[in-house]
Amino acid sequence: MNVKIKSLFKKKISPYIIAEIGINHDGDFKKAKNLIKLAKSSGAHAVKFQLFKAEDLYVKSSKVFKIVKKLELSYSNIEKLRKYAKKIKIDFICTPFSLKAASFLKKINVNAIKIASMDANNFILISECIKLKLPLIISTGMCNKLDLLNLNKKLISLNAINIVIMHCLSNYPCKSIDVNLNSIKQFKKIFNRKFKIGYSDHTVGITACLNSIFKGAQVIEKHFTEKKNNKNDHIHSADENDMKILSSFSNDYLKSAGNENFFNKRKDLKNKKIFRRGIYASKNIIRFSKLSREQINLVRPQNQPNINLDEKIFSKKINKNVKKNQQITQKDINNYKL
Repeated sequence: MNVKIKSLFKKKISPYIIAEIGINHDGDFKKAKNLIKLAKSSGAHAVKFQLFKAEDLYVKSSKVFKIVKKLELSYSNIEKLRKYAKKIKIDFICTPFSLKAASFLKKINVNAIKIASMDANNFILISECIKLKLPLIISTGMCNKLDLLNLNKKLISLNAINIVIMHCLSNYPCKSIDVNLNSIKQFKKIFNRKFKIGYSDHTVGITACLNSIFKGAQVIEKHFTEKKNNKNDHIHSADENDMKILSSFSNDYLKSAGNENFFNKRKDLKNKKIFRRGIYASKNIIRFSKLSREQINLVRPQNQPNINLDEKIFSKKINKNVKKNQQITQKDINNYKL
């Protein structure tokens, strides 16, 4: 079932899984489109892309400028990918690395905008994205506590709503020992408004993602690839099988977690009469005789509600004749509440 980002602000929602395509398309449109298809079949709620020009990120004299240039997807290709995602009913999220890109994402009506960790302190970009009135997801890699407090203060001043704050470690790949998922509780204290808290993962495998759900992450972002290898983000990406496991766990998690009204509405209450012990005569019992251990068997089925088996029964008298193997009910015992 496709879950809209806006639905994250409803009370009941399973952790929302984002397949981060990032640059794993290697600049190839066909591969990018296929990754959307694979993400959908794996059960992810959304795919996420990055919209950038190399000059949005580096000066032309930089050693990595030409490498990044090859990983660009054109604005027209991003629009085509958004349409394809809509066609197969999977949410489409994208990270803009310029104001122009952000404006374009509003134009093509993406389901949400993602702010990369490198821009967690870029309040010029964040402010413009909030004005677009789209759900906004903000990664917080490299942020110390002061950075987080400043971000929260800025979001409050802008009356921001529909915000998800992502705990993230900007190491590629990241060691599991370094992710400190207990920080999710601290995030909830710092961002104590109606912002959701999620986790953006860069570890190898999906164990950290699963553990983050137990720590209270409501949105999980995991890099996604056709095939794992030791190149770029492919190293710490999930493949289709990994994503199926993560998505399945996410969908089942809230269902199995249940709610506070469990005890009086639990589905096994009806089994009391079948699986719990009732009181049966082990021999013929004469009316008005005092019950003893030798006279009864405590065996299934109970056949009546709310029985509490207690030694007090052995001080009570039976008020009728009972045949061997016949069940003894509350009415059959003087002044005893079963």
